[in-house]
Amino acid sequence: MGDRRERLSFLIRRSSVFQTILPVFSRRLVLTWALGFALLCAGLGGGAWYAVRCDMRDYLDRAKASETRPREQFFFACGAVWRSLDGGQTWQRLPLDRPLSGVREAHLAVDRKPGVLYLAAMLSRPASWACPFCAWTHVQPTLYVSTDGGVHWSPVYQFKSSLARSTRFVALHADPDYGEAAWVIIQQGDYVAYYGSNTAGQVWERTCVEESADSVDCDPPETLLDYRFKRNHPGGDDDLR
Repeated sequence: MGDRRERLSFLIRRSSVFQTILPVFSRRLVLTWALGFALLCAGLGGGAWYAVRCDMRDYLDRAKASETRPREQFFFACGAVWRSLDGGQTWQRLPLDRPLSGVREAHLAVDRKPGVLYLAAMLSRPASWACPFCAWTHVQPTLYVSTDGGVHWSPVYQFKSSLARSTRFVALHADPDYGEAAWVIIQQGDYVAYYGSNTAGQVWERTCVEESADSVDCDPPETLLDYRFKRNHPGGDDDLR
């Protein structure tokens, strides 16, 4: 009789242990799958966006055209560059070039010079032993340039890596009057910096810095200033998020 009681007590204790362990194991299994999928998306970049059925039509309001070729339009969405040759009636997904494989998000500007495009992209910063969660907490703002209409892209400028929650491109704009000229505004924390290029994006120079996101101390070209202020009004389409 005593042996039966001891065995019954043992079975009850073992059952309690399993009931405690299984929920923990299940949660860990779910977290492992979630972590694996996040790493896959971070590694595949644009391909992962396309794989989860991102709808490029949600980004049509970001399409940009050259001042000299209004029917040729471009925009970036779902990890790819899209091009229209008929004023936005139909769109073609251009092949994703290898340098763009880590792009998290991006906005495009079209130069007056045929074939020259600018891309402002937020890249995921790789995780490391020193910063194991950087892939989720930090971004690497990067500027790219294409000289063949968006088929091939080259990184031309990298900003300092910073926290994702406080970093964004405020504006990217090709000069409407001069070819091979462009401007970009970036906010990192409390600082807003203006950069310009007159070399088709090969060289970028910082032209002004505002120490507060609410101040307007810098004096960029009027077209860029108008572009920036659109994001401060409800319904603005040009917010670079």
